[in-house]
Amino acid sequence: MHFITKAIATSLLGALKVNFLLSRGYIVIAFGKWQKRIFTATVVVGCLMTDTLAVAQSSNLGDNQVFQTNNDLERATAEVNSAYTDAEKHPGSTDAQYALALALDRMGDLQTLRARHKFPYSAGYRAALELARNNLKSHPHTDLIGKVARLEATAAADSEQALWEFRDTARRYYGTARALYQRLVTLQPDNNKWHRALALNYTKTTPGHVGIEEVRVYYQPALDILLRLVKLEPGNNEFQRNLATAYETIADQVNSMTGALPAEYHEALTIRKKLFSSNETNALFVRELAVTFGKIGEALAIRGKWKAAHDAVTDEFGLYQDLAAMNPANMEWQHDLAAAHMEFAAIKDDNNGPGEKLEGEVLAHYAQALKIRANLIQMNPRNTEWQMDLVASHKTMADFYINRAMNDKALTSYIDAQRQMSQLAQRYPNDRGWLFYQLYFYFSIGYENRKTQRWTAPLSQGGKFQDPEKFKAAAVAQEEVFENMIGIIDTLIRMTNTPQNETNQLSENL
Repeated sequence: MHFITKAIATSLLGALKVNFLLSRGYIVIAFGKWQKRIFTATVVVGCLMTDTLAVAQSSNLGDNQVFQTNNDLERATAEVNSAYTDAEKHPGSTDAQYALALALDRMGDLQTLRARHKFPYSAGYRAALELARNNLKSHPHTDLIGKVARLEATAAADSEQALWEFRDTARRYYGTARALYQRLVTLQPDNNKWHRALALNYTKTTPGHVGIEEVRVYYQPALDILLRLVKLEPGNNEFQRNLATAYETIADQVNSMTGALPAEYHEALTIRKKLFSSNETNALFVRELAVTFGKIGEALAIRGKWKAAHDAVTDEFGLYQDLAAMNPANMEWQHDLAAAHMEFAAIKDDNNGPGEKLEGEVLAHYAQALKIRANLIQMNPRNTEWQMDLVASHKTMADFYINRAMNDKALTSYIDAQRQMSQLAQRYPNDRGWLFYQLYFYFSIGYENRKTQRWTAPLSQGGKFQDPEKFKAAAVAQEEVFENMIGIIDTLIRMTNTPQNETNQLSENL
């Protein structure tokens, strides 16, 4: 749903995928090490897969708190263990095997979710490194270079290996579940429930780095099953929805491999429109049609087809408005509407270029998204993802202002983002991630203050201060930024030097 031409993702992660402004021109698009390794014990009938799941407790990696998935992981682990026990007690029960396969699929889903999140450990580290370089002469007593160097091992690995480990773990869960589904299909070839589960399982994995035809061959078994099920039960909306999802999965995979819009997007859109027309008040149909329009809009924008992309996003936005209007108290639908505002702003910003009317429209969307996200936090202040969304809004607005040389407003947006991050850091004091985030934003604040100092400096004005008070304020702010970053760096060093005291809980099945 999210346009790659602007940092407009619904979470801060996407918003940070932009040029990281450093005084020496470094560009940072890497994100840092966030997750620790998580394994979950799963045992299947006739096959033993064993891993370890970390206990729900505070961690200096903080991923449990940030993504609020640890409870889900614990529940899913319990479901897997319970399903294994049941399948072991009733080896002839297809229902027991099916329940185990579903539990394994759920574990795969959670691992896949974790694999999608990357955090700016490296961006924060580079901010600290640049700070140290910039202040080498003015603050030699701090030995910043030496301090920051001690953080490199913590920050520079960038977590790609950990992310691939999550993906590989998810693939193993999915693969084991698939073997169970295939066995069930063999035992009961006329059971459509088994066939549908197998088809959905196929769509949960990817074929890797292959060509367009290989992708389509990989997902053909899922399409064959779902097309047959739709033909058998044309009135079954679940089968129709699953078929549309399968088409979208293929289109998402091949989208970057072809200059033409993948035909599978059109297939999915046709199904979504048909379902929506059958019941325009069905929230599920409304939302899924909006998602499809968003995917198509993104694909068209990538290809420079701005008019068509704008039309698709307009339809997407209208559907999210309708969805939110159905039940204004539904926080998830309000969350979707805020993201839609961000996307609509992006397509308008990318498509038209600078202009007073355009800028007003873009900012109006940003402001509305900001308002919705602030309201959501008021209703549920413990939702960390929504907290990050609000930070993303501030960051995106800062980028918007920077692109138009509106430095004062960009600085305000960076400060708002930093304040929001500070609240999260206070809530999770053992969380390194929030500290690296703060380094990133503090450096952005400092960078904007440096620009203010250069603009107001005497040398740029023929030897006269253009705004001496502004110059002084920027200098004071620079020193505050320096002190705050030093404090964070010292805290990170202490945390890095302190051995982790974590306890891993092994499943009884090991």
